Amino acid sequence: MHFANVYNEGINMLVYKLNDIKDKANLSQMIYHDGYKIADGMKKGRFESHELTLPTTNRMVVSWNALVEVGSYVEVFVQVKSKDKWSPWMTYGKWCKSYSRGSVPKQNYEDVMMDIDEVISEHPMTMCKVAFEITRKSESSDSPIIQDLFIAIEQSKSTEQTEVLNIDLEVPMVSQMLIHDIGIIACSPTALAMALNYYGFEMNAIDVARNCYDSSSDTYGNWAYNVAFAGSCEFEAYVDYCHDVEKLIHYIQRGIPIVASVKTPEIISGAPQAYPEGHLMVIRGFAQEEEPYVIVNDPASKTERDVKRYYKLSDFLKIWRNVIYVVKTRGKDII
Repeated sequence: MHFANVYNEGINMLVYKLNDIKDKANLSQMIYHDGYKIADGMKKGRFESHELTLPTTNRMVVSWNALVEVGSYVEVFVQVKSKDKWSPWMTYGKWCKSYSRGSVPKQNYEDVMMDIDEVISEHPMTMCKVAFEITRKSESSDSPIIQDLFIAIEQSKSTEQTEVLNIDLEVPMVSQMLIHDIGIIACSPTALAMALNYYGFEMNAIDVARNCYDSSSDTYGNWAYNVAFAGSCEFEAYVDYCHDVEKLIHYIQRGIPIVASVKTPEIISGAPQAYPEGHLMVIRGFAQEEEPYVIVNDPASKTERDVKRYYKLSDFLKIWRNVIYVVKTRGKDII
């Protein structure tokens, strides 16, 4: 079976994009024109993929890029096969341009669960199906448009340290700690804001946070919702699993800063604090000194001038959760 991770040279775990699965999909009241939209005169449409073979995995994330007007929404579903048995459809919740967007709790089905933004299975998953429904405010309103969809799977393996190049992207520095009221829990949208600002899309962190908010979990760190917002700003954006430092270097060489998820109960050298509940920061470059360093914009810094930091690569690899946001201009080649 040929998987779409050819886009990432087999290194990352992005196994399917929308273009790979659309030919055999079942469509209901939906058409394709520069993306999937609702057919004329209809208020709702549905796309459902055929059965998709997966490399054996216990963790999976689905991301999407969509353009949605106020009053309309998109809902993405996933169904997985484990131990020769299909799960029920699990939903990412209704995603829209209002605070009513939210994930759906308590989606636990025997050995499979949807943990806000990640599908986790006790036993290996071998197949999946994805679907999405788009609903507009009225039959005469503009239809939401699904531009792309991404399926990434985790295949655990060791992440090895390597020599790095001296390279540093000029990513604007933003501190989450300067955001009133929610700063302490706004690492993800602040990191995303830095990535968007780098490309010239000017939006402050609090406004990015408002657009990433998950009302159900009362958090701003829903991975899928963060990249969905970036996608709504006309970027190509998705969640991926990554175990390869050379791939991170490759992104930076192509001018693509990467948002990385970390978690640690202890403070690593040079960090402003520990991150026992998880944290996101921007990888902006690397430096090869007596040992390799990763250059990051860490939004947990108390002032903006302190956001740029150098962490020993060996320390970073200990706390990295091997999850990243890839945000790039649409059509930009990263092979």
